[in-house]
Amino acid sequence: MLGVLGLASLYKSVELRGGGGVVARSLGGVRVDPDTRDIERKRLLNVVSEMAIASGVPMPEVYVASSRRRQSMPSRPVTRRRMRR
Repeated sequence: MLGVLGLASLYKSVELRGGGGVVARSLGGVRVDPDTRDIERKRLLNVVSEMAIASGVPMPEVYVASSRRRQSMPSRPVTRRRMRR
């Protein structure tokens, strides 16, 4: 059992070496094209570009999450317990 867990961890580590783009795509992200005509995405690219310049790092690829995909984790409803006096 421990061997299977080790192999699965190794496989995932090798898979994720591709960087943030691999993670973003696996979560349903869509790459923002630098030549986009969408004003909101263009604004996003401008903000990321300014942050990259200010911090002295190269401009990264920018991804956005699909609005169709649910972005929250399933959870149980929170209930309050009555406190005993």
